[in-house]
Amino acid sequence: MAQPEVAHTPAEQEEREQAHALVYWLQQMAEQDRRFLPALRRSTPIHASPQTWGIALGSWTVFQRADEVGRGEVYRGVARLFAIYHQGPQGFFKRGHGSGSMGKALARLEHISNPYDPKRQQLRMAALLRSRTRLPWRPLEQAILDMRNRRAMPPHWSELIIDLTHWYDRAQGASRAPTVGERWWSDYYELSPRP
Repeated sequence: MAQPEVAHTPAEQEEREQAHALVYWLQQMAEQDRRFLPALRRSTPIHASPQTWGIALGSWTVFQRADEVGRGEVYRGVARLFAIYHQGPQGFFKRGHGSGSMGKALARLEHISNPYDPKRQQLRMAALLRSRTRLPWRPLEQAILDMRNRRAMPPHWSELIIDLTHWYDRAQGASRAPTVGERWWSDYYELSPRP
C-alpha cells in the first residue's frame, strides 16, 4: 500500500530540493570528470571553511547556501561519504541515489554480510546512535565503506542529508515524532533478518 504524501512547509520543501540538487550535482560531476571523486575524498575536511570548499569544488552555490543556513557540515560530510562509496575505477552509479534510511541500508548490509551473525551491524548502529553532541562521521564512513566493499545499496543520499540536518532535533511532548536515531533503529529492526 502506498504511503500518503506528506505535506511539507516551504522551508522543508526548500531543504529537500537543496539536498536533491547536491546529490544530482555530485553524480553529474562524477560522471563528467574521473578526477572529481578522488579529489573530493582527499580534500574534504568536514569542518573546512567555505573558502576552502570554494577552491575544492568551484563556485557551486548549494554549498554557500548550506553554510548560510547552518547545513554546511552536513553537505560536506555527505559529499565525502558519496565519494567514498563511489570510489574506484568503475564507480557504482547504477545504484542511483541509494535507497531508504541508514537503518535500512545497514539491515540490507546485514543480509549480505552474514544474516546469522547480526552483531556487527547492531554494534555499528549503536556506534552511530551513541553520538548526541556531534555528528557520527567516523561510524558513517566505516558503514559506507563496508557497503561499498560488499556492493550493498547505500542509503538514499538526499534522505541522509535531511536526517543529518535534523540529527540534533529532540522531540518534545506526548505526541512527539521520533528522532532520527529512533527512526534508524526502527528501520533497521524492521528489515533485519531474524534466525
